[in-house]
Amino acid sequence: MPLVAVAQFAPGTDTAVNLATITELAERAAARGAGLVALPEYSSWFSPEMGEDWVRAAQPVDGEFVSALSGVAERLGIHLVAGFIETADATRVRNTVVAVTPAGAVAATSIDNERARARIAGFILTWRIEEEPGRAPW
Repeated sequence: MPLVAVAQFAPGTDTAVNLATITELAERAAARGAGLVALPEYSSWFSPEMGEDWVRAAQPVDGEFVSALSGVAERLGIHLVAGFIETADATRVRNTVVAVTPAGAVAATSIDNERARARIAGFILTWRIEEEPGRAPW
């Protein structure tokens, strides 16, 4: 059974710096035998105040951030799971989780449906998004 690494860091407002940190953490985890590396929510970009800058920082699933994650996963031969800010439309964003494979392919995202499931690295990852008006989903 492959090892799972949980790589924690504090994402900021510079996506390139966040990707460099992700790469370093993934390299260290892979060197220690991890086959699956889980990264935090908002790994792509984070600011404590939501606003128009969030919309500008958002990217599609086939954008640069996920492409970079896919490249890291492929180069290291590992699975990566990370949260990122996805473009929903011209004025809204989504808090999305993406899972990529060692082949660099997107295995699943949390917006694929309300109950996403991905079989990666011999594990079945399942998450469910539930929201009630006026109540946080956690």
